[in-house]
Amino acid sequence: MKKTLLAVAVAAFGLSACSTLNGKTPHEMVGISVDRSLSKDYSYNFEGKAHVFLSDKDKGLAPQVAAEAAKKRAEEKGPEAEAASAAESAETESAEQCGCEEEYNPYADIEEGNWGAKVADLAQGYPAITKYIQNTQLRVNGAVDLRQQKIELVPEFVNDNKNEYSSMKMPILLDGKNMTATIDMPATIPMIMDIVIQDKALVSRLTDQPIQFAWSDVEKKSFPLKSTLKALVKASYTAYKAVPPEAYKAAEMDEFGKRAGAKHRVDIVWNKENLEAFYKAFYRDFDHEFTNMQKAGLEEGSSEEDYQTVRSVMAKVFGVELEDTGSALDGAMAEVAEAASAIKASGEAADSSKAEMTADDLADNHGVSSLTEDLDAFEKMIGSPMVESIYLDGKGRAVARRSYLQVNGKEKALNFEMVMTLNRFGNPVFTFKPENSKVVKFPEVMKAFKLPFGESGYNEVGEYEVDESIEAPENANEIKEEVIK
Repeated sequence: MKKTLLAVAVAAFGLSACSTLNGKTPHEMVGISVDRSLSKDYSYNFEGKAHVFLSDKDKGLAPQVAAEAAKKRAEEKGPEAEAASAAESAETESAEQCGCEEEYNPYADIEEGNWGAKVADLAQGYPAITKYIQNTQLRVNGAVDLRQQKIELVPEFVNDNKNEYSSMKMPILLDGKNMTATIDMPATIPMIMDIVIQDKALVSRLTDQPIQFAWSDVEKKSFPLKSTLKALVKASYTAYKAVPPEAYKAAEMDEFGKRAGAKHRVDIVWNKENLEAFYKAFYRDFDHEFTNMQKAGLEEGSSEEDYQTVRSVMAKVFGVELEDTGSALDGAMAEVAEAASAIKASGEAADSSKAEMTADDLADNHGVSSLTEDLDAFEKMIGSPMVESIYLDGKGRAVARRSYLQVNGKEKALNFEMVMTLNRFGNPVFTFKPENSKVVKFPEVMKAFKLPFGESGYNEVGEYEVDESIEAPENANEIKEEVIK
């Protein structure tokens, strides 16, 4: 009996040890987290917020990344820019000596990019506005249950300033089973609608009832929306695994992560190289998953042409050239399937890396480039890349995420931060539970929508009505000739 209990205890200890992240690289930790998100951790509650603020350069959210971005910009500009900067400084000094100093204008060289630094400089000149903005936040909470195909979002805009406080919420429920989006509007919107909607009974309902948008109300609903959304969601997770292993760094735990119950923190800087790898994988994984669902069975009302339309749209987004819809596409999908099988079959890190390179080569053959070029331009425009921190518990569950950037101005730094914590895994609580019998259907609102100055100016097809009873003046032609002259 004792031997049996001992064997069970040893086995339990072994299983527990295998399920921890001890000894794993940051890249492996992220991979485990992705697999858990798709197989176990697909239902939870979440809370988050976003805000901006000024700080000293060394006390910002990402001082090292911001300093490296500034150094990179200086190197790209080269010695000519340094000479121009020296000439500008000399000109400014001369202006100060003659008493004709001009105020710094951050918009003067806006075409050079680095808007974040210019905003940081501009904010210093308006301290009251800056403080007001720093005390406002965009918060969001809600619930996710992918098994039930439901997502609840409750965005909230909060203003918490001296002697004033305001909050505006708008609960949203996305239901994938019946393909509806139900939105409970803040009171301000029905108040505005009261001016433009003549049906006062409907307006009265809008003050208490949410509006529901249904896919079934769309006239041309052959678009395979459900398959598209499923493939997008899955690809948004799996693409993290394709980022080069060296991009992920283990970081010291901060107070935010401790409050979320995390034991590990993994950071990644979303520079051009990492974004390029991510979006190549995103397109590859989306197309692979989308094709599998298409082969399993078309959505009701959709055709093969509708699925190809989705591919064409995604190809334009990612800069992929689809020359035809036949054998070339089938061959590409076969290569994707082969690459994915190689990744799955390989248990060793080296083999996995090799499989991922094969998949990346495939994406290169497709020519995915325009999106990452746009993102690189965005980084230059803002002045610094975004950093993401992923917080994991001991078993690899993602319990929090944090995205942030810092851009250094001449004296201060502009910081932007988005944080989100996840909890109640496996048992999410939905707070917005609209009844279908107590919602206003979107077609009702569109049908009742009228301009405030009445219907007399428009007919049913939206064209101007002409009152033929009004006769033209006898000298109309003379007036017309005079106007032309």
